[in-house]
Amino acid sequence: MAKKHRQLFLNGLTVGATMRDLTIDRSDYVVSYYHHGGLKAVVDLMNSLPVIVDTGGTTSFVTGATAPDWNTYITYSDANSDSTTLVIDESNVDMVTVGTFDVIWTVTDSYGDSTSLTKTITITAS
Repeated sequence: MAKKHRQLFLNGLTVGATMRDLTIDRSDYVVSYYHHGGLKAVVDLMNSLPVIVDTGGTTSFVTGATAPDWNTYITYSDANSDSTTLVIDESNVDMVTVGTFDVIWTVTDSYGDSTSLTKTITITAS
C-alpha cells in the first residue's frame, strides 16, 4: 500500500512529505519538515498583517465643522496577535480651510507588522 503524502508549499516549491515527516507546533503556528532525520524547512504561519475595515463615515464637511471621532470610521483586527496599536494621523486636516485632506489610520500588531488606510476628507465653503 502506498503511503499518503501531504504537500508543503514554500514560495512556489512543493515538497512531498509523509505525515511522519511534518510536525505542527500549534502554539507558535510553525510547520517543520523533516526528511531522513534532518530539518529541511520551517514555515512560520503566524506573521499575518492586521486588517482594517472602512466602516464608512462622512467625508465631506463645511468649513468650521467639528472634526468627527475618527475612531468610528474603521474597525481593525489581527488574527494572530494578542495586541494591536492604532494611530490616527489627522495632522494635516484643517476644518476651517476649503480643500481636501488625508486622514491615515495605521494598525500595528505585536510583531511589528502594520497596515494603513487613507481616506480623503473634503472641506467645502459654508
